[in-house]
Amino acid sequence: LCINPTLQCMKRQCAECGIHKLYLLPEETGDAETDETVKWEKFEKVEIKVKGNKTTKKLVLVKKESKVSDLFSHFLQLLKSFPFHQHRATWQNNQFQELSSNLPLNHCICVHDFSENYRCTELKQLQSAYFQKTEVSVHVTIIHRHALPDIDGVESTEQNPEIITEHFFVISDDQQHDQYFVHEVRKTISEYLASISYPVDTMHEFTDGCAAQYKSRHCFGDINNSSRDFGFKHFTRNYFETAHAKGPQDAAGGLLKRQADLAVLRGQAHIQNARDLYEFAVSNLTRTKSVCRRRLFRFLDFIPREGNLSFKPISNIRSVHQVIVDNSSPHIIIRELSCFCEKCSLQIYHECVNVQRIGQVQHHEMVKETNNTFDVEEDDEEVPLSEMVSKGQV
Repeated sequence: LCINPTLQCMKRQCAECGIHKLYLLPEETGDAETDETVKWEKFEKVEIKVKGNKTTKKLVLVKKESKVSDLFSHFLQLLKSFPFHQHRATWQNNQFQELSSNLPLNHCICVHDFSENYRCTELKQLQSAYFQKTEVSVHVTIIHRHALPDIDGVESTEQNPEIITEHFFVISDDQQHDQYFVHEVRKTISEYLASISYPVDTMHEFTDGCAAQYKSRHCFGDINNSSRDFGFKHFTRNYFETAHAKGPQDAAGGLLKRQADLAVLRGQAHIQNARDLYEFAVSNLTRTKSVCRRRLFRFLDFIPREGNLSFKPISNIRSVHQVIVDNSSPHIIIRELSCFCEKCSLQIYHECVNVQRIGQVQHHEMVKETNNTFDVEEDDEEVPLSEMVSKGQV
């Protein structure tokens, strides 16, 4: 890369840098029959058999035995996209840290994540029950907001900001983790903030890039209605880079499930369904001793799916890492990376000071589909193999 890399450098579109600057030894590029053969491994999509005598493709680690040149050829292909992947990961995490450390008044941050389903167990159970365990959906949200005197006992001002962190859990029997479930979670959080009289002019959401839950054309269409549905003047959804979305939200979900399992094993609780898990959490886990001020639990018995949240496709949706919604515009604004610089904070996006590193914004109109079916397009689910390579693995 160049000494001061730009977005073009990261995308390997710069003539001054690139993998052509990496010179290999003759024995690393030769293809003669006498060249050494090496054993190595790479991820490939392989067809495997599943239930019902069907086959599906799965990404697995495949052992290879080939010439050294084949190994280095594959290595160079990975290096083509790895810098931009690493740049996106670092940039998105830095933007989150910057925003949470300098959160403006009347702004709120929500970090969303579906925890792995909780599998209900019993201290004494029939043998057949082992194969028929009830599963419970657990959605975790980390809320960062300014303190309120009546709720938190301290006031937050511009001169002396006091940021409160809360863990917000939504528990449900519903097993379909889609845009409708997420919409109800966002609605529940909005109702909570309204109940404590917290004024939210701008809501910032951070999520992973799961297509069915947060990052698809249908999800974009849902958040396009954030101003109408929840009354926000401005709204942003920001996506962490692939394989770089781990954080306190994962630990919070793990804590809930771990404490529930321990209570069952000790004979202190009997958890057979989502309602039981919710009541256990409310009775035992609302108090905290960490940086989290409080844990809040909500139970959703039913997820309505009558509304039409199906929208027409958006090209190159996997490259989008920020979606912006303004109540004064019918379009959404998308861009490759997030930014919360002074200009962007004032909604003057065309004067962003980081445009050389994140690119220009694009305006997009969300158009509803006539049918109300939810099909994740292939472009939504496909993740380049090189994005699964993290620093230190190559």
